[in-house]
Amino acid sequence: MVCRVSRLGLGTLAGFAALGAMPDAAFAQSESARMRAEEHERILDQIAAAQEAEGLRSPSLISMLTDLGLLYQEDGDHAIAAMALEEARHIVRVNFGLHALEQLPLMEQALENAQTAGDIPMVQALEEELLDLAKRHPEDLRTASIYRDAARRRMDVLRRLLGGDRPPEVYPEAGLWDVSKKEVVTTLVTQAQIHYTHAAEVILRNELFSSGELRDLEMQIIRASDLFRSTERPSTSSIYSNHDDLDLAASLFRKPRQSTYAMHRDTYTLVFDSVLEIRSSILLDLAGATGPDDPAWGFPFDGVTSRYELGRDSYRRLAAYAEKVSLDSLTDVAAWRSKLA
Repeated sequence: MVCRVSRLGLGTLAGFAALGAMPDAAFAQSESARMRAEEHERILDQIAAAQEAEGLRSPSLISMLTDLGLLYQEDGDHAIAAMALEEARHIVRVNFGLHALEQLPLMEQALENAQTAGDIPMVQALEEELLDLAKRHPEDLRTASIYRDAARRRMDVLRRLLGGDRPPEVYPEAGLWDVSKKEVVTTLVTQAQIHYTHAAEVILRNELFSSGELRDLEMQIIRASDLFRSTERPSTSSIYSNHDDLDLAASLFRKPRQSTYAMHRDTYTLVFDSVLEIRSSILLDLAGATGPDDPAWGFPFDGVTSRYELGRDSYRRLAAYAEKVSLDSLTDVAAWRSKLA
C-alpha cells in the first residue's frame, strides 16, 4: 500500500510561510535569516502572480514550487517542503499525465526530503511509486536512475547493519517484531542485485553497450554478491522468490545484438553465469539436497568446497581481475578465461 502526503492548497503554504518569515519582534533576525525570508516571499509572490495570470494548474508553477520545496527542505521544514513538492507533482500529472516521467525529479526530491527527515514509511512509499513508474517506461533511459538508486539504498542499509547499527529500515520503532539478520542480509543483497540488473537492462535496451555506467553496474552486482562472504550462508527463501528475475536478466545479457555488443557479450555471460551458479546451488537445498555427498549437488566434493563457495570465489576473481585491466583487454576472452582459471 502506498500512502502519500495529502495535497494542500497554496494558500496553506503561504500561511505557513508567513509564520516562518515573520518572527516575534522581540527577536532580531540575522542577515542570513532575513535574506532567506525574502527569498521565500519572492517565490510566493511569483506563484501568486502566475496563478492569477495563467490559472491554478499552469505548468509554469512547477519550477516555482520545486524551488520553494527545496528552500524549505534546506531550512529543515520538511513537512512544508513535502506539501510544496506534492503540489508541483499534482500539476505535472494534470498537464502531462498520471504516469508522466516529468514528475521523476519531483519524486526523487520528495524522497530525499523524507529520508533527511527520517520518515522511513514515506521513503518506502515513494520508492514503490518510483519503481512502478519505471516499469511503465521500460525503454526510457531516465528510469535507470530509479533502479540504481533503489539498489544503493539497500546497500547502504546493509553496510549499516553489518557495521553494528540498527537501521530503522530493518528495526521498527515500536511493536512486536522478530528480525533474522541472516534473512535480512539475504533479502537486501538479492534485491540490490536485481535493481542493479534492471538498471543495466534499461541501458542495454537503449543500445549503450560501451556506457561507463553499464560497466559500473556490472561491478556493483559483483560487489553486492561478495558481501555474502561476510555473513553465514544465506537463507534460500528470498533468493528463490527472485530467481525468475535473474533468469530473465541473464537471458537479456546473452541475447545476440549488434556487432558493437559482441565485444562485451562474453563479459556479461561470465558475470551472470556466476550469479546463476550461486542461485542454482542454493536452490538445490529446496529440492532436498542434504549435504555435499548428495548427488543433487552436481559437483565432485573435495571435502572443502561446495558449488556455492565456488560461485562466490568466481565472483571474487572476476572482480579482482576486472579492476586491474583496461576495457580493451577485457575483449580478449582467452586471456580473461586464463585469469579466472
